[in-house]
Amino acid sequence: MPIPLYRYDGALIDWISPSRAERLFTAGDAKLVRHKKGTINRVILHRTPNETLPMRIADYMGKPYSYRQHLDGGQRCWRLKSLGDDRGESNLAPEEVRPIFLRVLLDCLKPGHEAPLDRAGAESRAVGGNIALTANVAPDVPTQAARWPASASV
Repeated sequence: MPIPLYRYDGALIDWISPSRAERLFTAGDAKLVRHKKGTINRVILHRTPNETLPMRIADYMGKPYSYRQHLDGGQRCWRLKSLGDDRGESNLAPEEVRPIFLRVLLDCLKPGHEAPLDRAGAESRAVGGNIALTANVAPDVPTQAARWPASASV
């Protein structure tokens, strides 16, 4: 009866015979997983030194910039990590990284609803780490930024 052969990261490679599974085990190249009765259930190859580590979910998702903060009263809230060298709470996006931070933030946000712009327009500004997302376009020119309400802030 064929036995499944798996790579070190869990990917199915092949179906092999029990004799080949025993040869891989005696050579030290694999680990055998057996049933209670002693029959071989599956074979898992060991990682060789020249193989890379398996991909993790964090490799796809990137670095988390927020975390759950436990407050003194027992409540929890989401807290943003600082992008600069100082770990202060007042300046999460220092001047040198603020344009990059604003661009990523604007690319990630979705508009909640269509909102008309006022005639004077508005501007995007960052004050002490607080970012106000508004648009500075003519009222008759539809753009992605025009969909944001002038009072939206993050």
